[in-house]
Amino acid sequence: MNENDSTSAKGDDVHDIPETIAAPVPIVDTDGVSVNGRSFYKLLMSDGTELGMTSHPVLGWLADESPSNGGAIIQISKTSPLPDIAAVWNDGDLAYVRGASFEAGSLVKRYLCVFPGPGGGALVHVGWTNIVARATRFQAVRVAGTRVSWHAEFRQSRLGIRLDKGVLEADPSSLRLPLACQFERVESLPGDITI
Repeated sequence: MNENDSTSAKGDDVHDIPETIAAPVPIVDTDGVSVNGRSFYKLLMSDGTELGMTSHPVLGWLADESPSNGGAIIQISKTSPLPDIAAVWNDGDLAYVRGASFEAGSLVKRYLCVFPGPGGGALVHVGWTNIVARATRFQAVRVAGTRVSWHAEFRQSRLGIRLDKGVLEADPSSLRLPLACQFERVESLPGDITI
């Protein structure tokens, strides 16, 4: 081989190709904009109803389905349940959800959570709490277009979520089926309302 020949006897060196790391894929709202901690949303179910907030005499505040335009207004945060305007919810990330709803003329603010039924039973409900330490993280996975599948984190495992008679609860099957939903951005809140 000629000393001046710059061609390597081993052929092309594949190690010179820089490794590419895929950029995070954001969860997007119905307008195709990244779901973030600055904006307010409605969570739309696949049948057109919305995530709601209803008081129950035994279980407290339940997460339920409300008619279109009657659901809770929500906001997300990633590092803690408290406001986090820098948060962007990426595919597969866990995030906290805060919500507000007008009930009997009063603004009710809560954190979305999961909790066991009465007596610590196996059935796990999805509800709302005013105790920060009980807030639960939820995972959104982008499935198609602006739709996401939604799971809850509970006792270090992932729970499926289903609607049963209008109330959100954990999927009791071993399949852990997620809730199919979409985020719809709310343009503005009246006055100085914060969640």
